[in-house]
Amino acid sequence: MKRVVLPLTILLISLIGLTARAEQILIELHDATVTSPFVSLGQIARIISSDAKLVDRLSSTRVLESPLPGFQRRVPSRYILQRLASAGINPKSIKLKAPPEITIRRRSFKLKGEQILNSARENILKLLKKKGWEVKLLSISDPGDVVHPFEKVELKPGKPKFGMGSSIIQPVEIWSGRKLYRTIPVYMKVRVSGTVPTAARDMKKGERVSTGDVVERRFDRINLSLDPVSSFDQIRGKRLRNSIKAGEMLRLSLFERSNGLRPGDMVQVELQTETLIIRFPGRLISIGRSNEVIIVNPNSGKRLKGLLRGDRVIVRLGDKDE
Repeated sequence: MKRVVLPLTILLISLIGLTARAEQILIELHDATVTSPFVSLGQIARIISSDAKLVDRLSSTRVLESPLPGFQRRVPSRYILQRLASAGINPKSIKLKAPPEITIRRRSFKLKGEQILNSARENILKLLKKKGWEVKLLSISDPGDVVHPFEKVELKPGKPKFGMGSSIIQPVEIWSGRKLYRTIPVYMKVRVSGTVPTAARDMKKGERVSTGDVVERRFDRINLSLDPVSSFDQIRGKRLRNSIKAGEMLRLSLFERSNGLRPGDMVQVELQTETLIIRFPGRLISIGRSNEVIIVNPNSGKRLKGLLRGDRVIVRLGDKDE
């Protein structure tokens, strides 16, 4: 019996070895065009194996970075083997069928520069004409065509920046779904004319502006960098931060800032003592500058005086209630 068992054992080992060699993975590399920033093996190869899980694993294995959209990259086939080895795949288990090198192209789409210009132009004209001003476009830069990897994109104009005189930088954002791909600045010059509010009399720092303090005056050239007031509603009831002369164009920078808060907004109230701070929500009744006493109405209905600090109201114990 012993003479029979030994040859059978050897035979079984030999058969297992033959099976293992027969199960060697066949990878056939080929040229490919990809859309993603990374290249997986399944995009550039045909993988043959009886182990379906192994095929899936190899197919999803990243082997290199894609070229830029519209470009191509030549990759030596041996480099792919090195990448698989670094991913934990035994190179001896792979039978590679491939040319010395393969070519990988990155799919691309072209966004015409005219589309970007139209987006920038339409936004500026809409923004300035909404203020009631007359706008003449003097010049605009050509950003050129933009190559991108997405099948569909959306153009969204950003917030413009007004430079000295009539110069404007209008950013145009290129979006793919919820992802911002790139922002293109468009430079333009415009001539803006129209009627703007001016001071009807000399006014001192700290004065509140009323309708009788404002007179409309036409300007053939409006300097957008000065941030001119376009309507009285923008400054109604606000105090001046600096003294101004009669006839001077009213600018937003001349007036107090309310941090975006308005009467009726909810704020965080801090009641402070030497040893204690109590916080609770309150509603604004009247509003002033950030260093000015204002009145809030806490949930209790009681009115208190305090100081506005950002979006908080500081109330110090000892201040008299109304």
